[in-house]
Order: sequence, then C-alpha cells, then structure tokens
Amino acid sequence: MIDTKVEKIKTRDEILTKEKFISSLQNNLKNPAFIKKAPPKIIEMQKNRLDDEIQQLKKLKEHFQNL
Repeated sequence: MIDTKVEKIKTRDEILTKEKFISSLQNNLKNPAFIKKAPPKIIEMQKNRLDDEIQQLKKLKEHFQNL
C-alpha cells in the first residue's frame, strides 16, 4: 500500500528538482557565449535533454495531480 502523503512529498520534491534542472538547461541554451563556444553536437544534445526533461516533468505533474 502506498502512503499518499509520502508519495506526494516525494513527487513534489522531484518536480522542484526537475524544474531547476530545466531552468539551467534553458539558461545555457539562451546564453550567447555558450552557443558560440559549444560544438553543435553539444548544443543538440542539450536541446534533446531539455525536451526529455520537459516530458518527464509533465508526467511527474500528472502523477502528482492523480495522487
């Protein structure tokens, strides 16, 4: 049996961590110095990672709402 209160706290913490990480990725991709210096492969990897993290965040938020 899942303790809903504990699961909500855990999920909320995961959401906050994910949001901070997404913000960091977005800041890197908005930074002209990063874009200028980073190889295109790294920029593409960062964009893909950002997309993946956003999808994971959506799932976490849905999970949180369903608790």
